[in-house]
Amino acid sequence: MSDFLGILSKLLEMLVHPPRWLLVSLIIVIVLSVVLIPGPGRELIVNIYYRIIPGSTPPPPPDNPDGLQPLSLEALNRWGGLIADARNNTVIVNGEVILGGFYIKLPDPDLKSKTVVLKIENSEDSTFSNNRMFKIEVNEINRVIIPENIVPIDDGYIDFRYKEIEFALPENFDGKLSITFTRATLSNLRITVFTRD
Repeated sequence: MSDFLGILSKLLEMLVHPPRWLLVSLIIVIVLSVVLIPGPGRELIVNIYYRIIPGSTPPPPPDNPDGLQPLSLEALNRWGGLIADARNNTVIVNGEVILGGFYIKLPDPDLKSKTVVLKIENSEDSTFSNNRMFKIEVNEINRVIIPENIVPIDDGYIDFRYKEIEFALPENFDGKLSITFTRATLSNLRITVFTRD
């Protein structure tokens, strides 16, 4: 019994006044967890670690393996009765439109010749005339862009079954990027926009 109490008192003493090797081991475990655990748990561990350890600074965010960079849609303009809620690089569109859409004006000259990637979600909950989801237009002259990875239906419209669309911005891109819908009833259609070199 006295051996058990002795071991228990040593454990309690280590918890109250931890030896240096225990603190170093704990830091190593936390750092390894940050490196090895993917997903939202990683962010939580990183935040805890950098708040507990004085003088530490978080590492830079990891490189994006697919090279996608979010393209802000905060300055989005709507037209034709479209209801659009834009946050960061995602817009959720609703409404019944005969002809309508949204556009953004991008002042960054470095976007010329970059690839734009649109990720589409929830298109099956909307109704599109002749399966025409939308068409993509650029510049003030509303030049229709035909993405390389799709076959357009007519007049440049993209079939609603496409979930990822890629296209290069032209060399003469003047900053205007538009999405146009025709004869559609939109129900929480989600479009997330990225760029890639």
